[in-house]
Amino acid sequence: MPEFVTKRRFDNPLLNGFMLFLFMIIYASIAWIIFSQFFNLIITLIAGSALDALPHEISHKYREVFVEGAFFWLAITPWIWMALNLGNPNKYDKGYKQPMVGIIYVGKAFLWGLIGFLFSCLLLGIFWKPFNLAYIFNPQTEEQAMIAIKGLTASNFFALASILGQISSVSLFGKWPAQLFTNEPKAINFINWSLSLALAILIWAAIMIPGFLDPLAFNGTEITANPWGSWVGTNAWFQAFIFLFLMPAEGFAGYPQRLVTRKQPWSGLVGLAIAIGGAFLLRGAANVLLGGIAEVSGLALDVVVAAFFLSWINVMLTWHQYFEDYPSLEQAGGNEGKRILTQLAIVLVLGTIWGLAWPFVYKYLPIAGNDLGLGHPVLGPVAGQFVYMVPMLYSATGFDRWPINQNVPKV
Repeated sequence: MPEFVTKRRFDNPLLNGFMLFLFMIIYASIAWIIFSQFFNLIITLIAGSALDALPHEISHKYREVFVEGAFFWLAITPWIWMALNLGNPNKYDKGYKQPMVGIIYVGKAFLWGLIGFLFSCLLLGIFWKPFNLAYIFNPQTEEQAMIAIKGLTASNFFALASILGQISSVSLFGKWPAQLFTNEPKAINFINWSLSLALAILIWAAIMIPGFLDPLAFNGTEITANPWGSWVGTNAWFQAFIFLFLMPAEGFAGYPQRLVTRKQPWSGLVGLAIAIGGAFLLRGAANVLLGGIAEVSGLALDVVVAAFFLSWINVMLTWHQYFEDYPSLEQAGGNEGKRILTQLAIVLVLGTIWGLAWPFVYKYLPIAGNDLGLGHPVLGPVAGQFVYMVPMLYSATGFDRWPINQNVPKV
């Protein structure tokens, strides 16, 4: 079976990374138009006559959350399972080179995501009308459409529960406690996926379902609530939290908790405490500092704050995946502290520039706010950031940064 290795097209890692970033902005814009148009067509074929009878605002919102759900379930959640929890199983087994390896990778991810969506809705939909497939795919009345929108939105944000529960199990805890049961890598990966999936389901049931079905009432008393009064406020805190718990695994060599210990589970618990406490501090500071941006841009403050921290996340992930954590340890003179602090400065400076510009430019970009007059759904200033992030991650883990990087035969 032939073997291939990945080679940079440009020797300079900064130039190579910039070309990857430029390519991905163009690719993500085109891919979103195709993806959004395709799933908009799918739901039109399934429920078109019923949607046409609904008020335009409700019909438009329904299409938006349906397309968003297709993206979240088919792309985001299965990437976490395949790339992080399971370690890209059997990725190269067929002996193909890029881009065929990446195409098969994406096909597997979409299939896994579809199975996850159908399983969750078939199970929950037995007793929960918002998750019933008849409501989700074919709402017949305005009331059913509103229920479907709530159910779809809650279902879509299983992706966030997966980020919180399943990525943190890798980035903070290094897949502990799976190593207590076996030393075999595939078994460790499967145990990590199973345990973290259970945690993600618990987070989803505890936070996302009541958060998006809010308000539910019993005898006139509301029985659901959001921690910050609205889901948008809750999401703003989550983005700061995610940025902090991703850091140890995204080019920062296990820091900051490594300053205290490397031993699990204590390292993970220290990192978790830092992420929770730091998220409160960052969100509080951002609420003060970004108030003017929110006022000038016309967006809600919580939306601006959530998008700002997502900008930090996007830059951190891009620098890790495309720029190879520049500068290297060798370029930093062998000083790990210098390397890490330099990378942190790069991420915060570029992320802040992105975050301050984003509320004003997203509406012009096909990946977030501009349908180019074609009428397909766009995801707005927060979820729209994922329209760049997710293809970027697939290009790195599934396509080995092809076509800017090349697959060459192993010598």
